Amino acid sequence: MNSAELISSFADFAKEKNIDRPTMIKVLEDVFRTMIRKRYGTDENFEINFVVCGFCKRKKH
Repeated sequence: MNSAELISSFADFAKEKNIDRPTMIKVLEDVFRTMIRKRYGTDENFEINFVVCGFCKRKKH
């Protein structure tokens, strides 16, 4: 699954479940933190950043 498909899947899920963007981002951050803690025992030395953007339709010239 490529990045665009993954983003689309999350967007579809959020829309279907009526989850707003800030809540969805928080859920994803919590998931990553949980994975990091399970693997490394702590998430103290990690910073999680998301670059959130929408899909843009570009005009063909």
